Amino acid sequence: MVFATTFAEGLGDVEGYLGGLGDAVVLHTRYARMGAYCVKLTAASEGGGTATLGTYLPFPVFSRLGLEITFGCWTTTDYIELHAALREAATHWYPTLRWDPNAGTILVQTGALAWHTVTATQGAFVTPNCCNTVKLVFDIAIGEYVRVIANDQPYSVVGVPIYSVAVGGVPIFFTTVAHQGDAGQSPDAYIDNWIVTQNEP
Repeated sequence: MVFATTFAEGLGDVEGYLGGLGDAVVLHTRYARMGAYCVKLTAASEGGGTATLGTYLPFPVFSRLGLEITFGCWTTTDYIELHAALREAATHWYPTLRWDPNAGTILVQTGALAWHTVTATQGAFVTPNCCNTVKLVFDIAIGEYVRVIANDQPYSVVGVPIYSVAVGGVPIFFTTVAHQGDAGQSPDAYIDNWIVTQNEP
């Protein structure tokens, strides 16, 4: 385990990042799956339309890493995104998953503007209650994704490359959860049980 929070005691070391005017990141009590709180991400139409949670973590041992959240959303959610930025001596890695819970499309990023379709038919429960779970497992040691699990449905992405740039530097590990709304809409999404793991099978 690298990191885990149910937001029971608030945001802690997690920070909110706003894409534009009207976006919001706030603690919320009604739709939490565990504990007293979840986090409401409002993706407002007035600005960039993206609300994001982010936190810096200790740089991990190179192994299979996992990013996982539980979430709820509305029909006007465009996508929920799990993302990490890992920089080591020679490479900056950007493992990223996007799930459109209404269309059912799950993508992983393979290049600056390139995405691999994991599935086009994995819908979600469109409700504000935090009852959808998604997990992305990837392996920085070989630069590939491993699997996606969406609401207990596993998908293999073995052999699919992780987006990377050949620019190194001081090691960092930064991970985010983002909510993007449909154009012209201001939906909310609710995030709980944010977990980062290592030594995944």
